[in-house]
Amino acid sequence: MEQCSSGRLTLFLSARQVDEHVLPSRPDSIPGLVPIDAEEFYESMNHIGLDYTGKFRKMENICRTRNYATSSTMKPPTDQDYGEELMVHPALLDMCFQTVIAAFCYPGDGSFWTPYLPTSINSIRVSPRGCIGGHDSRVMTV
Repeated sequence: MEQCSSGRLTLFLSARQVDEHVLPSRPDSIPGLVPIDAEEFYESMNHIGLDYTGKFRKMENICRTRNYATSSTMKPPTDQDYGEELMVHPALLDMCFQTVIAAFCYPGDGSFWTPYLPTSINSIRVSPRGCIGGHDSRVMTV
């Protein structure tokens, strides 16, 4: 496999505490959501060469239907590897991509038989505050 990449990053930081319009609101309910066992999900990823470990293997409460998925994790603590608390921890960002994979396929159904790598991403919006919800501020939902 040949790896070639290039990119441009434009970063906009908001001075507001919570920007409610950065991301679309979550639907109240999605019909047909099916829970997925997190261990089964990660084992299916391991079979195609995506070996998630440690902080990058933290998805919980995965639910999916065709082209839609949601998952949650505990908010990563301050990471000494990075020197300070990050706005978006790399593990949380990767969990976003893992949730997209869950929307694309059910573990073991054969539709995800090789690692897919994005060839282009036009736009990504990340609002870490938008992931925190409910009564426990340590739980983040994607």
